[in-house]
Amino acid sequence: MEAVWKIEVEDFPAFVVVDDKGNDFFKQWSKEAAKEPEADSFFDETKEFFFGLDKNKDGKLGVTDLMRGFSIDEQKAKKLVDQFDVDKDGWIDVKEFELMLFKSEDLKRQMHA
Repeated sequence: MEAVWKIEVEDFPAFVVVDDKGNDFFKQWSKEAAKEPEADSFFDETKEFFFGLDKNKDGKLGVTDLMRGFSIDEQKAKKLVDQFDVDKDGWIDVKEFELMLFKSEDLKRQMHA
C-alpha cells in the first residue's frame, strides 16, 4: 500500500510517496533530478570554450580559430566549417559551434583536454 501526500513549500508543490515499507520516493526522485543540469552545463561549457576561441570577440569562428582551438590542420578546419556552417556565411557562430561539438565526440574530447 502506498500513501501520497501533497506538501507545499513556498509556492513549490511537491508530492511525497511512501510505499508500505517506508521507502521515500521523493528522496530518490530528488537525487535523480539533481543530476539533470548536465545538459545545461554542456552548453554553458561549450559557450565558454567558443568565446575563448573567439579572440577578436566578433561572435564567430573561422578556419584559423578552429585550427588553433582544436590543434587541427587547415583541411580539417575547412571541412568542419563546410559541414556545420548552417547559414553558409563562411563562419561558425555559437549555435553552430554547439551543434558541431554535440555531433563530434572527438572535438568534445579535445575541448576537455
